[in-house]
Amino acid sequence: MKIIRVASIVGGIALVGLIFVALVVLPLLLASANSPALMHTPADKGLAFRDIELHPGDQPITIRAWWMPAAGPVAATLFVHGGNANREDFYLGALDYYRALHERNISVLAIDLRNHGASDRSASGHLTFGKEEQFDARAALDWLRATCPGLPIVGSGNSMGGATHLAAAGGRLDGLVLVDRVLDNESAITGAIAATLGVPRALAIPTAWSAIHLVSTQTLPANPIDAAASLSVPVLLIQDETDPVARAQFARAFAQRNSHVELHVIGLADDDAVQVSAGGWGAHVSAFRRQPKQVMTIVDRFLASIGAGSKLRPGTDRVSSESGACR
Repeated sequence: MKIIRVASIVGGIALVGLIFVALVVLPLLLASANSPALMHTPADKGLAFRDIELHPGDQPITIRAWWMPAAGPVAATLFVHGGNANREDFYLGALDYYRALHERNISVLAIDLRNHGASDRSASGHLTFGKEEQFDARAALDWLRATCPGLPIVGSGNSMGGATHLAAAGGRLDGLVLVDRVLDNESAITGAIAATLGVPRALAIPTAWSAIHLVSTQTLPANPIDAAASLSVPVLLIQDETDPVARAQFARAFAQRNSHVELHVIGLADDDAVQVSAGGWGAHVSAFRRQPKQVMTIVDRFLASIGAGSKLRPGTDRVSSESGACR
């Protein structure tokens, strides 16, 4: 009986410890941004660029960015990466994406959000799914408007970067191109925790619930799908059908609620090499890396529909950024 009693006490202590780790320790760890350092630059893709510093209005921090101006630009775009990524955004294939936009005579500004890449850390150091990060996007949009007066400005981003754009946009953009953006915080955080820890989604639900309702309730904004329900900016949503983080059901719901949203769902074979190598992250934000021609065809049509499209000049495969307007 004594052995059973001791075993019960030990088991109870272990259970309490597991609950504490799942509901307190892990949410605190996961709420803190943990971004990789930059390893490459646009020059690795043959793009001329300048380093830019921006200063958001809410905190005394510096946001660092790459500016890739096109010669004779027809539009400019602001790219915002996802959570725990940076402006290089390997998972999207962002450097190739910038080149593809540049070839279409579109100037590109790509920022590192606060707590990411080379930008400063915020007071909290936390991911806030757009509530704080939107000030970084707003500062970048102000810079673009001042630098490229009269040009259409298109926002582009993925995952948490998409949520940041939805929080910041209002009437400040001429269009949005978003890939697998976060639309439901709890669902996305559950998927991200499952992918990070390598556990089934069901086991990540308690930790995700605590991250939102106990640990980070002051920092997370309303669900982006609700915040952007009345958005009047034309929005192109590119959605990976099997994305386990930014799930397709929320993209479809958003498109049904807002007539300004154009949704394109990209399918995926079960043995797709990109998905297999991504582990628990699956197809998340990988549509352009997997199917760049299909994605850019969709983007081209959307940009043309909002008056921000351009064809390549005859005989060229790239536009030099050494001269021209919007520099």
